[in-house]
Amino acid sequence: MFGWQPMDRCSVGNLASGAGDAVWHWALPLLGAALVWGAVGCASRPEPEKPEPMPSRGSPKRLIGVAARLLRKPSLAEDPSFLQDVVEALGWTEDSRASGVLLEILQDPEEDCFKPAAAQALGRIREPRAVRPIAEAMARGEVWPERALYSIAFIGNEEAVGVLTQALDPGSDEPTRLAAANAMYFVRGEAVVRALTVAVEADPSKQVRVAAAGSLVHHGHDEYLTLLQEALDDADARVRREAAIAVAYTLELSDATFPILIRMLSHEDPEVAACAWETLEKEVNDGTLNYPSPPRSPEDGRRMAEAFKRLWSEQRGK
Repeated sequence: MFGWQPMDRCSVGNLASGAGDAVWHWALPLLGAALVWGAVGCASRPEPEKPEPMPSRGSPKRLIGVAARLLRKPSLAEDPSFLQDVVEALGWTEDSRASGVLLEILQDPEEDCFKPAAAQALGRIREPRAVRPIAEAMARGEVWPERALYSIAFIGNEEAVGVLTQALDPGSDEPTRLAAANAMYFVRGEAVVRALTVAVEADPSKQVRVAAAGSLVHHGHDEYLTLLQEALDDADARVRREAAIAVAYTLELSDATFPILIRMLSHEDPEVAACAWETLEKEVNDGTLNYPSPPRSPEDGRRMAEAFKRLWSEQRGK
């Protein structure tokens, strides 16, 4: 099983050669720092005011070598949550030197715990060699379609587009098609637009059609915005949620989308209202409005909507 083999079997393991036993004195702090570094890019100290990068220059190479050793340390086998963090930390480095150990995890037939994290990490690194292994792991049921296809979309090369369009084909199951339609938000090209257009017009699942419309509007096809607005009032809660996510989180805030968000604030479905509130709170509220939580009722949403409309007008100079 992967994880308990000699160091020299890993393509990145030699990066840590020469570190010796002393590496364990800084291994754990470095990995912890890497998780923070990956999440925020850099850390700031109280003094000086100018942010300083963390960890120091060159540390990704050391991190990758140490991580390879950690993943092969038998004494850590009883702590899978820690190993999960190690795999995820490799992805946050966005360093291609981590690809070898991650591909080894993904392709190990005896490994059954860390393949989803490895797929996601390879997507963050944008490793082109990972497209087919991730797709194969998804086909075997080892990585959920959403995580697999998003990771493939992040890689975004020609092979990735081929996998995504195939996943959107009517022959795939609904969760796979839905994940593909949403993942295509992250890739562009004529093949992507063609596949999404076919899905909008012909997919048997309305949820998939709405997801495809959201990706198309993001790619500049505003003619599908009406479909999203109509879906906000669909009888199916899943369809309403898909439309709300598309409008609130994937479309750029503009004079065209702002009125839709305002209408969503007073929606009877609290999930739809919450999506609108979160985006307006983040993108419009400059601190003058005190709305720390989503609307509790349609009436509450209407009061919020009036305040946000006034603020939006002031900001736009209208």
